[in-house]
Amino acid sequence: MRYILLFIAIFTFSCKYNISSPVGTIKDYSANSGKLFYTSSDSSADDIETTLKKNKHSLGKYKIVVSGGDSTAILTNIKGVLDKNPSFDNVEIDLSQTKMTNIPKDMFTNTTNLGKITLPDTVTNIGESAFSGCYSLSYIRFSGGLTNIGQSAFSNCSALTVLLLPDGLTTIEKNAFSDCSSLKDLFFPASLTSIGSNAFSNCVKLVNLEYLGKTNSLSNSSNNVFSNSSYPTNLYLPNIEAGKTNDFTNFLGKSWSNGNIYTKKHIPS
Repeated sequence: MRYILLFIAIFTFSCKYNISSPVGTIKDYSANSGKLFYTSSDSSADDIETTLKKNKHSLGKYKIVVSGGDSTAILTNIKGVLDKNPSFDNVEIDLSQTKMTNIPKDMFTNTTNLGKITLPDTVTNIGESAFSGCYSLSYIRFSGGLTNIGQSAFSNCSALTVLLLPDGLTTIEKNAFSDCSSLKDLFFPASLTSIGSNAFSNCVKLVNLEYLGKTNSLSNSSNNVFSNSSYPTNLYLPNIEAGKTNDFTNFLGKSWSNGNIYTKKHIPS
């Protein structure tokens, strides 16, 4: 009886959360069934490719969810599968269940079929050029523990339109988001203290910048953060009182007019 009850409990949990392990063949599962197939952190490239195909069949999209582990070796296998299969379009990678602390240098450089990335809260650093040239990347869920974004980490990610940087981030290195030519709205946390030169150069569609600081903690950052006509038009300061914007009149190297500084307001949704 105990084993029967255990089986029922496991079966009920699986149905409730609509989760299946990557077993069986693709044809064993109904198209658009909504089942999510995941992969472990030690999965081979073949396993990853099969899981992506199953999720495409079941969910209607290429998605990979990595379950557990702290090694970045799985990322090399995922990168290899995506490069091998350019027809896998707008691939979603979810690493939120892992314990990775670093996204290595050049990890996904020029992975042009990567569409979305969700990072675990354990990641503190994104390495140099880690996602450079991922021109289909339209969504990034940054980790809550992130402190540093490396040089050119997201350069030429031309599908990004909104960039919500996490509280706790302190450093954005030079050219980190250069040539993100569709970027429109940019959100800086109060924790940010250093931005390198040309970090947002050639972001030619940038309109709005929101800064959550109560004082200007970026006064020592480069005056060339924005360049080549990429300065945003509007500056939103939701934690600054009206009439107390003197510290922001030359914020990040731009001479802001009072008509383009909005205190106690967020970027309109």
